[in-house]
Amino acid sequence: MIRIGVVGYGYWGPRIVRNFDATADCEVAMVCDKSPESLQRVKQAHPHVKVTSNLAEFLTSPDLDAIAVVTPVWTHFELAKAALNNGKHVFVEKPFTSTAVQAMELIDLAEKKRLQIMVDHWYGTIWTRTRKSKSTTRALRYQAHITFTSCWSVTVPEICGRQGSISPKR
Repeated sequence: MIRIGVVGYGYWGPRIVRNFDATADCEVAMVCDKSPESLQRVKQAHPHVKVTSNLAEFLTSPDLDAIAVVTPVWTHFELAKAALNNGKHVFVEKPFTSTAVQAMELIDLAEKKRLQIMVDHWYGTIWTRTRKSKSTTRALRYQAHITFTSCWSVTVPEICGRQGSISPKR
């Protein structure tokens, strides 16, 4: 069972929480948001999920194996980097980062720490490449999601002409 924490409960947050919560072998253990209204919505929709507005508590929680970053893009780099530095696997909502340099730094850090990092990208690149086949798109979404939540190798999307694979933490 992988225990997920979600930071950000604005537009995409509720969808990410719902999808992870409905996935076998996955438990949404905590949601972090600075908005009291957003945290109240989490409590109403998912009473079993712990909520906090304390980012430091969230990032260092021993109750989380992975963190989903579902915040504005300008925050992705710092949040993902902090999660990796605290030993957490990371799922980042698209776009990955503001710059390619930031993206490469996160990929390198994940590799160094033997952690997984994954970009939620199926509505972007994969969708445009597989537009003619909705079943292929669904299969790709399923494969990427299960791969992440099962803690197996995750192929990192091509960034600046570089492809790679990040192995699970052992």
